[in-house]
Amino acid sequence: AARLARLTRAQQDLFADGFEEVSFGRGDIVVSPGAPAQLLLVVEGEVEVLPAGSQAQAASSGKQANKNVLTAGMTHGGAALLEDSVMQELVVARSASRLQRITRDAVLRTFSEPLSSIIQRNEVKAVLGGITLFKSLSDEQFDGVVQSFEQQRYHAGDVIVQQGDGADHFYLIQSGTVQVSKDGKAVRSLGPWDYFGERGLLLQMERSATCKAQEASTCLRLHKT
Repeated sequence: AARLARLTRAQQDLFADGFEEVSFGRGDIVVSPGAPAQLLLVVEGEVEVLPAGSQAQAASSGKQANKNVLTAGMTHGGAALLEDSVMQELVVARSASRLQRITRDAVLRTFSEPLSSIIQRNEVKAVLGGITLFKSLSDEQFDGVVQSFEQQRYHAGDVIVQQGDGADHFYLIQSGTVQVSKDGKAVRSLGPWDYFGERGLLLQMERSATCKAQEASTCLRLHKT
């Protein structure tokens, strides 16, 4: 829900329009493991989320071995839809149920790209909009910059930039933690949506610090043109 809130109001309206109503009888399979990503909202009835490999009868029998029971107002599948992955669990109706559902295909028909790409672009725009370097860009130039970012993944201990090297990239941390050190001494740590290297986009200069991934981290990298 928190990441969906990063859609613009217009995007949220389009997203809401993509839902369809579906109904299931007791014991019906709502979602099978491996099915394309989809977000389910229970309107009426009860559905149960079971580990992959479970039998549908376990839910329809009413046994409480698994307590992942969803009732009216509860949702399931948001993570898969945001990550553009497949559904991992078996979802079965415990009673006659009515749900609202939006599938990956519905998202692609509406936006022509996965939800994760849209939200990532909005997140990047929000961060860049607060950086002086990018404030003077036109809307067209700004969109071009956002689309030019490349995603880079790093393992714990990987050096992202080395003090003294040429500075020709700007980095925006998407996930993980990056340690900044000068002359071998740690000076601070940066986390998601912090950034470094912006001066290198404007000036011919060497890196003033070393930045190293403290854990598995993902950065968005912009090359100086």
